[in-house]
Amino acid sequence: MQPTLILEKTPKALQSLSQRGRDLSPRQRALLLLANGQRHVREFDALMGQNVVDLVAQLVREGYLRAVDPRAAEPPADDPTGAMPRPRPATDAPAAPKEVAADRFGHGRSIAAARMYLFDMAERFFARAQPELALQLRGLFREARDVPELVESAWFLLSHVKAVAGEERAEGIRVRLATMLPEGALDVAAPPLTESS
Repeated sequence: MQPTLILEKTPKALQSLSQRGRDLSPRQRALLLLANGQRHVREFDALMGQNVVDLVAQLVREGYLRAVDPRAAEPPADDPTGAMPRPRPATDAPAAPKEVAADRFGHGRSIAAARMYLFDMAERFFARAQPELALQLRGLFREARDVPELVESAWFLLSHVKAVAGEERAEGIRVRLATMLPEGALDVAAPPLTESS
Protein backbone atom coordinates (compact mmCIF):
# COMPACT_ATOMS: atom_id res chain seq x y z
CA MET A 1 0.00 0.00 0.00
CA GLN A 2 1.36 3.40 -1.00
CA PRO A 3 2.32 5.46 2.10
CA THR A 4 1.03 8.64 0.45
CA LEU A 5 -2.40 7.19 -0.37
CA ILE A 6 -5.13 9.41 1.11
CA LEU A 7 -8.04 7.55 2.68
CA GLU A 8 -11.59 8.35 3.76
CA LYS A 9 -14.40 6.52 5.54
CA THR A 10 -16.97 4.68 3.42
CA PRO A 11 -20.73 4.69 4.14
CA LYS A 12 -20.24 1.25 5.73
CA ALA A 13 -17.72 2.76 8.16
CA LEU A 14 -19.96 5.70 9.00
CA GLN A 15 -22.87 3.36 9.69
CA SER A 16 -20.78 1.09 11.89
CA LEU A 17 -19.35 4.05 13.84
CA SER A 18 -22.78 5.60 14.33
CA GLN A 19 -24.19 2.31 15.62
CA ARG A 20 -21.11 1.57 17.75
CA GLY A 21 -20.92 -1.76 15.97
CA ARG A 22 -19.08 -4.55 17.74
CA ASP A 23 -17.67 -5.62 14.38
CA LEU A 24 -14.85 -3.11 14.97
CA SER A 25 -12.03 -3.34 17.50
CA PRO A 26 -11.01 -0.21 19.46
CA ARG A 27 -7.94 0.21 17.22
CA GLN A 28 -10.05 -0.08 14.08
CA ARG A 29 -12.55 2.48 15.42
CA ALA A 30 -9.72 4.86 16.34
CA LEU A 31 -8.22 4.59 12.87
CA LEU A 32 -11.59 5.13 11.17
CA LEU A 33 -12.24 8.20 13.30
CA LEU A 34 -8.92 9.63 12.08
CA ALA A 35 -9.63 8.91 8.40
CA ASN A 36 -11.02 12.26 7.25
CA GLY A 37 -10.15 12.24 3.53
CA GLN A 38 -7.09 14.43 4.10
CA ARG A 39 -4.65 12.10 5.89
CA HIS A 40 -2.43 9.59 4.12
CA VAL A 41 -1.34 6.15 5.29
CA ARG A 42 1.99 7.39 6.68
CA GLU A 43 0.17 9.85 8.95
CA PHE A 44 -1.83 7.06 10.55
CA ASP A 45 1.43 5.48 11.75
CA ALA A 46 2.42 8.76 13.42
CA LEU A 47 -1.01 9.41 14.93
CA MET A 48 -1.47 5.93 16.35
CA GLY A 49 2.15 5.47 17.42
CA GLN A 50 2.62 2.16 15.65
CA ASN A 51 2.75 0.60 12.21
CA VAL A 52 -0.85 0.30 11.06
CA VAL A 53 -0.34 -0.48 7.37
CA ASP A 54 -1.75 -4.01 7.80
CA LEU A 55 -4.73 -2.66 9.73
CA VAL A 56 -5.38 -0.04 7.04
CA ALA A 57 -5.16 -2.70 4.33
CA GLN A 58 -7.66 -4.87 6.23
CA LEU A 59 -10.13 -1.97 6.58
CA VAL A 60 -9.80 -1.23 2.86
CA ARG A 61 -10.41 -4.89 1.98
CA GLU A 62 -13.46 -5.05 4.24
CA GLY A 63 -14.96 -1.90 2.72
CA TYR A 64 -14.51 0.52 5.65
CA LEU A 65 -11.89 2.73 3.97
CA ARG A 66 -11.39 3.85 0.39
CA ALA A 67 -8.83 5.93 -1.46
CA VAL A 68 -9.69 9.54 -2.15
CA ASP A 69 -9.69 10.40 -5.85
CA PRO A 70 -6.51 12.53 -6.23
CA ARG A 71 -8.26 14.55 -8.94
CA ALA A 72 -10.61 15.92 -6.26
CA ALA A 73 -7.69 17.89 -4.83
CA GLU A 74 -6.66 19.32 -8.22
CA PRO A 75 -7.99 22.65 -9.51
CA PRO A 76 -10.72 22.39 -12.19
CA ALA A 77 -9.58 22.49 -15.82
CA ASP A 78 -11.03 25.97 -16.22
CA ASP A 79 -8.97 27.19 -13.23
CA PRO A 80 -5.39 26.17 -14.05
CA THR A 81 -4.01 28.67 -11.52
CA GLY A 82 -5.63 26.89 -8.63
CA ALA A 83 -7.07 30.18 -7.42
CA MET A 84 -10.42 28.66 -6.51
CA PRO A 85 -10.72 27.81 -2.82
CA ARG A 86 -9.66 24.32 -1.84
CA PRO A 87 -10.65 22.29 1.18
CA ARG A 88 -8.85 23.43 4.32
CA PRO A 89 -6.13 20.98 5.38
CA ALA A 90 -6.48 19.25 8.73
CA THR A 91 -4.73 21.00 11.60
CA ASP A 92 -3.71 19.91 15.06
CA ALA A 93 -5.51 22.83 16.69
CA PRO A 94 -8.43 21.78 18.89
CA ALA A 95 -11.04 23.30 16.59
CA ALA A 96 -14.11 21.56 17.95
CA PRO A 97 -17.38 21.58 16.02
CA LYS A 98 -19.58 24.55 16.83
CA GLU A 99 -21.98 23.81 19.66
CA VAL A 100 -25.67 23.84 18.82
CA ALA A 101 -28.68 23.76 21.13
CA ALA A 102 -29.02 19.99 20.70
CA ASP A 103 -25.53 19.57 22.18
CA ARG A 104 -26.64 21.02 25.53
CA PHE A 105 -28.07 18.60 28.04
CA GLY A 106 -29.18 20.91 30.87
CA HIS A 107 -27.59 21.81 34.21
CA GLY A 108 -24.50 23.17 32.48
CA ARG A 109 -23.84 19.94 30.61
CA SER A 110 -22.71 20.11 26.97
CA ILE A 111 -20.73 18.07 24.49
CA ALA A 112 -18.64 21.15 23.61
CA ALA A 113 -17.57 21.62 27.24
CA ALA A 114 -16.72 17.93 27.55
CA ARG A 115 -14.73 18.00 24.31
CA MET A 116 -12.70 21.03 25.37
CA TYR A 117 -12.02 19.47 28.78
CA LEU A 118 -10.69 16.35 27.04
CA PHE A 119 -8.47 18.48 24.78
CA ASP A 120 -7.11 20.17 27.91
CA MET A 121 -6.39 16.86 29.66
CA ALA A 122 -4.63 15.48 26.56
CA GLU A 123 -2.44 18.58 26.42
CA ARG A 124 -1.72 18.59 30.15
CA PHE A 125 -0.71 14.93 30.42
CA PHE A 126 0.79 14.06 27.05
CA ALA A 127 1.73 17.08 24.87
CA ARG A 128 5.34 17.12 26.09
CA ALA A 129 6.00 13.57 27.24
CA GLN A 130 4.13 11.73 24.47
CA PRO A 131 3.33 14.17 21.63
CA GLU A 132 2.24 11.40 19.24
CA LEU A 133 -0.33 10.18 21.74
CA ALA A 134 -1.54 13.75 22.34
CA LEU A 135 -1.98 14.17 18.58
CA GLN A 136 -3.92 10.90 18.34
CA LEU A 137 -6.19 11.90 21.23
CA ARG A 138 -6.87 15.33 19.73
CA GLY A 139 -7.84 13.67 16.48
CA LEU A 140 -10.23 11.30 18.26
CA PHE A 141 -11.89 14.11 20.22
CA ARG A 142 -12.21 16.29 17.13
CA GLU A 143 -13.71 13.49 15.02
CA ALA A 144 -16.22 12.28 17.65
CA ARG A 145 -19.65 13.18 16.28
CA ASP A 146 -21.88 12.20 19.18
CA VAL A 147 -21.84 11.40 22.89
CA PRO A 148 -21.08 7.64 22.54
CA GLU A 149 -18.05 8.34 20.32
CA LEU A 150 -16.81 11.06 22.68
CA VAL A 151 -17.26 8.72 25.65
CA GLU A 152 -15.28 6.00 23.88
CA SER A 153 -12.43 8.41 23.16
CA ALA A 154 -12.62 9.62 26.79
CA TRP A 155 -12.09 6.06 28.04
CA PHE A 156 -9.06 5.86 25.75
CA LEU A 157 -7.63 8.99 27.40
CA LEU A 158 -8.49 7.76 30.90
CA SER A 159 -6.66 4.47 30.36
CA HIS A 160 -3.49 6.35 29.43
CA VAL A 161 -3.86 8.81 32.33
CA LYS A 162 -4.22 5.85 34.69
CA ALA A 163 -0.99 4.36 33.30
CA VAL A 164 1.05 7.53 33.85
CA ALA A 165 -0.62 9.20 36.84
CA GLY A 166 -2.50 6.47 38.66
CA GLU A 167 -6.06 5.31 39.13
CA GLU A 168 -7.02 8.09 41.56
CA ARG A 169 -6.09 10.85 39.08
CA ALA A 170 -7.93 9.09 36.23
CA GLU A 171 -11.01 8.70 38.43
CA GLY A 172 -10.90 12.41 39.29
CA ILE A 173 -10.97 13.27 35.58
CA ARG A 174 -13.81 10.79 34.99
CA VAL A 175 -15.88 12.34 37.78
CA ARG A 176 -15.30 15.87 36.45
CA LEU A 177 -16.11 14.80 32.88
CA ALA A 178 -19.31 13.12 34.08
CA THR A 179 -20.62 16.54 35.15
CA MET A 180 -20.40 17.75 31.53
CA LEU A 181 -22.02 14.82 29.72
CA PRO A 182 -25.59 13.51 29.95
CA GLU A 183 -26.23 11.81 33.27
CA GLY A 184 -25.04 8.22 33.24
CA ALA A 185 -23.02 8.55 30.01
CA LEU A 186 -19.81 7.49 31.79
CA ASP A 187 -21.41 4.95 34.12
CA VAL A 188 -20.85 2.13 31.65
CA ALA A 189 -17.81 -0.08 32.12
CA ALA A 190 -14.71 0.96 30.26
CA PRO A 191 -14.41 -0.87 26.93
CA PRO A 192 -11.32 -2.99 26.25
CA LEU A 193 -8.72 -0.72 24.65
CA THR A 194 -6.16 -3.19 23.44
CA GLU A 195 -6.24 -6.16 21.16
CA SER A 196 -4.76 -9.50 21.99
CA SER A 197 -3.40 -9.79 18.47
